[in-house]
Amino acid sequence: MKNILALFSALILMISTLVPGIVATESDGYRINSVEVDGVTVFEKGVPTGAKINVERGETSIIEVVIEGNPDLQEEIDDVTVEAKIFGYEHGSISDETSIFTVQPGVTYRKVLRLEIPEDFEPTQDGKTLRITVSDNDNSVSQNFRVFVSEVRHRLNILDVIFNPGLQVESGSNLFSIVRIENLGEKKEENIKVSMSISELGLSNSVFIDELVNDRTENDRTRTRNDNEESSASSDELFLRLPKNAKGEYELKISVDYNRGNSVEEKTYILLVSPSKEPTTGETPSEVSTVVTVDTTKQEVEQGKGAVFKFMFANLGDASKTYTLDVTGVNDFGTYRVDPQSVTVAKDQTGELALFVAADEDASKGVKNFNVKVMEDTKVIKQASLSVDVKESKAVADPWSNIRTGLEVGFFILLIILVILGLVIAARRMGRKDNLEEPSNGTQSYY
Repeated sequence: MKNILALFSALILMISTLVPGIVATESDGYRINSVEVDGVTVFEKGVPTGAKINVERGETSIIEVVIEGNPDLQEEIDDVTVEAKIFGYEHGSISDETSIFTVQPGVTYRKVLRLEIPEDFEPTQDGKTLRITVSDNDNSVSQNFRVFVSEVRHRLNILDVIFNPGLQVESGSNLFSIVRIENLGEKKEENIKVSMSISELGLSNSVFIDELVNDRTENDRTRTRNDNEESSASSDELFLRLPKNAKGEYELKISVDYNRGNSVEEKTYILLVSPSKEPTTGETPSEVSTVVTVDTTKQEVEQGKGAVFKFMFANLGDASKTYTLDVTGVNDFGTYRVDPQSVTVAKDQTGELALFVAADEDASKGVKNFNVKVMEDTKVIKQASLSVDVKESKAVADPWSNIRTGLEVGFFILLIILVILGLVIAARRMGRKDNLEEPSNGTQSYY
């Protein structure tokens, strides 16, 4: 009899370890009666309802858990907590836990938890695991559910904003910003308007981003798409010229309008403006009429490939100005081109030139320096020392090799066809010759 009981216990233990979906829903002190997720009952009277749970990125899911103390016990249970947790988020934990409470025998308790679903939570076809756990110092009960993460149809996120020179500036100076935006929604967004404004000073500046695709579309290698399609992008440079009489703190707003103007994302910052420093006697304040910025001063390139340096101009003068780039030092290791060759910027507007630098296929590895003079007509207004770090080219098959092979095969096939045609033509000619030489009925006619 003892051997049978031992064998039965071992069998139960083996089944519990081999079937991970079996979880405890009741302990000696309490049990889970029901669970609701966003108003949908997924667990009732100790049994899963089979309902599928959908949660949206960027939203808050409300989870309601009802537990009941064991009416057969005589003692209360202290330090009980209820926790809800979704697994599978690689950048952190998605969980919420109640404060500790005491469970009385036969008493029912309702606990509400809130889970903040991250905007970058990656959806999967098989869903994620939601675990509800009720525990105390000695025991715990839990129940697992499958939740399916979905994207909001339209959702852009302001990922980051870079301010130059920062959020502490002097009156009469200029404030520049570049806004990084990502598409976390289901749909592709087009004609995205990015704005920087200080409403109290009546200042505003806007630029457009053509389009941003869904992040899953960008990563879908099975879909034929344009290589220029991206799920995130940086705006062109925005700038505001602060009045000379500005002073104190101002609300600075970055806004993104999309979905045909029906959706707006905003971020607000505090801009501290201090009075400009007056020049001492005998000094003349220098008037800066153009501000030039470069997106980066160093990039990595492979042999035979190139990189792009972006030069951005803000015309603070009273008339339009034309800017060009004079590049030296690139011919020692590669080639370059400027697109467009020049840019004309109206007053209080911005413009951009792109410098493409490519390393030769046989360029030596290492850092290569070159210089760029920024020209306003014939005047040098800025000099920049830039560099590229040339890396060894990765082995890539010659893209023309397949074409050459195809041409060679085609040539031989054509040659064979020509030979066959030649033989056919020769055979026909031989046949005609035989017909002409053959006598008619072995006789000859005389006239």
